[in-house]
Amino acid sequence: MDKKSGTINAVDRALKLIDVLFNNMEEMGISEIAKEMQEHKSTIHRTLTTLSQHGYVLQNPETEKYALGHKLYAIGVAADSKFILRETARPFADALEKKFGEAVNVAIVDPSSSDIFRFLIIYRNEGKSRVLRMNSLANSNSECHCSSLGKSLLAFTPNAEEHIKNITLNHYTENTITNKNKFIEHINLVKESKYATDAEELEIGLTCIGVPILNKKNEAILAISISGLTSRIKEQEKEIIESLQDVARQISEKL
Repeated sequence: MDKKSGTINAVDRALKLIDVLFNNMEEMGISEIAKEMQEHKSTIHRTLTTLSQHGYVLQNPETEKYALGHKLYAIGVAADSKFILRETARPFADALEKKFGEAVNVAIVDPSSSDIFRFLIIYRNEGKSRVLRMNSLANSNSECHCSSLGKSLLAFTPNAEEHIKNITLNHYTENTITNKNKFIEHINLVKESKYATDAEELEIGLTCIGVPILNKKNEAILAISISGLTSRIKEQEKEIIESLQDVARQISEKL
């Protein structure tokens, strides 16, 4: 046990190993894992053996490499089904999709991200009448600087400017804001207006409008957005903003 942090080293190591397998998304050998975690191979082997016995990781008998086990999937499904934030937001998101016929997403700050401030989508209604098949909607998490969801969360996160100083503003399109001073100014405007836009900053042809869902401390718990082809979103921009802000207030009151 680490007396300074109060953590149990073996448990900490096992959880970090699970994170490594999750982030890699492919089978990994003991040497690869040991190198990434900067641990001895014998230590990693013992940790993997323990996790395997409980079903948290599986070893491929042909490659002798490891991947996440079905036990984690089962736990994830159970946690997801009881996810209060998602279930509270779901009917409101569905109502927005029905009203505008566009994709609606609900997100939180990704708690597993470190160097890059990211969001994690917890509910998505893709809009059955006009489903978008764009790469940006295929991912479960993304960077906050180039999305309306991310900006909405970041603007109402404590010490937002400090977060911005410590993240990488990756470039995706000619509209992506990559200058940190300009992005800080942009986030301050989002905080004033209480809504954010992604004007083709992640993908050309796709525009998103998002708003934060705030707690009593005026901090973002969630964010909700409507995404669609730029031409369609622009036609309804004012109404979309008003509807999103109204829904955000209603969700906030229920949490």
